[in-house]
Amino acid sequence: MKCWKNGAAIILLLLLLLTEGGAAAYAAEAVSSDFETEFGADILWDERRQVGMILSAEGKKIVFSPDCDFLIIEYNQKKTIDYIEKNQGKGFRFGPLAEKEIRAFLKKSREGRVPVRVKAIIIDAGHGGKDPGAVARVLLPGRKEFLTEKEVTLDVALRLENKIRRDFPGIPIVMTRTTDVYPDLKERTEIANRVTGGKDDLVLFVSVHVNSSINTSASGFEVWFLSQDVKRDVVPEEVKKDVDDTVLPVITDLFDHEITMESRLLSKLISDGMEKTIGDVSGNRGIKEEEWFVVKHAKMPAVLVEVGFISNEKEMKMLADGEYCDKIAEGIFAGIRDFMTGFPAVEE
Repeated sequence: MKCWKNGAAIILLLLLLLTEGGAAAYAAEAVSSDFETEFGADILWDERRQVGMILSAEGKKIVFSPDCDFLIIEYNQKKTIDYIEKNQGKGFRFGPLAEKEIRAFLKKSREGRVPVRVKAIIIDAGHGGKDPGAVARVLLPGRKEFLTEKEVTLDVALRLENKIRRDFPGIPIVMTRTTDVYPDLKERTEIANRVTGGKDDLVLFVSVHVNSSINTSASGFEVWFLSQDVKRDVVPEEVKKDVDDTVLPVITDLFDHEITMESRLLSKLISDGMEKTIGDVSGNRGIKEEEWFVVKHAKMPAVLVEVGFISNEKEMKMLADGEYCDKIAEGIFAGIRDFMTGFPAVEE
């Protein structure tokens, strides 16, 4: 019997409801069933990969394939079943054992709902202390020293912190620095990874930087997330201890891809937010993938925001303006806020 040799065939499904293209692409393939009517669940199908997902109304997931004699339930459970067959038209035929397992899961999901929540936010002001980062090439009037990246990133980070605290006072915020000091890259990710949530919690990591180029006409802002080609072990220990060894490789891919897709979504929302606040004077260079150290080693949704080019004289002058930095921070905050709307915080 064919089955998944790794998680590549199923990980794309995990956050398809959170991406514009994903929701549209799979909407036509969603099928009706008793599960949908009785439990408000959605059944989604990827024809090319021959993989399906049952998404409960509470956001819990079952991944299946007609080629497999087991289900994967919420990452840490592997349930043996008899069969699931895809009809020629829309719909599936569930064997008695498969139906029993799915119904039990959906009932439990309904009774013991645990909402996904943003547990904390880490804000990383790039560079600092002995490391100035990128340095402007033009001396601004009234200044004795050139504008540096570390100044701008700290200004934006502190403003962003204030905005989050103002609107989400219950969300803990961790700053990798609040003064002109230099935590190295390893220390920054260690700070971030010490902030942990439970299996149903999210911790966000946002790193603020300023761009520079030998091309002095280059300008605009961009948001980066970790390349989807990079594989990490981000499975929480509490999940690992309950996972069947035979399915751990799949679970590892699931967690890694989910964090990547959450990072991609956060990147898009921040990019959209900045477009609204500074897009009239600074071009939106879009969202991009890269293997930056801080996002590669952060075991959580992580993005790196390049707020502008200090090597561009016009943009450099704007970056030196506190009011402009406040607009940047407002744009980043808008993206975080929109992300949190999809993953609401809840009281302890």
